[in-house]
Amino acid sequence: MKLETIAPLSNDYRDSGSISNLIENNPTPKPLTSQEDLLKQQENSNETTPEAKNLSPLTQMQA
Repeated sequence: MKLETIAPLSNDYRDSGSISNLIENNPTPKPLTSQEDLLKQQENSNETTPEAKNLSPLTQMQA
């Protein structure tokens, strides 16, 4: 059985210009949340729900 080789994406798809265009035309009105703020929110939520740490993986999946 012969495997087909898939050609890598052309440079057109990896062009940094297309990425910057997405950023410039970003319609999101609210400012982006920094990683530091997200980390603080995660830490706060962990403090408010300590009982969740003791759940088994199966119980967490069903939650």
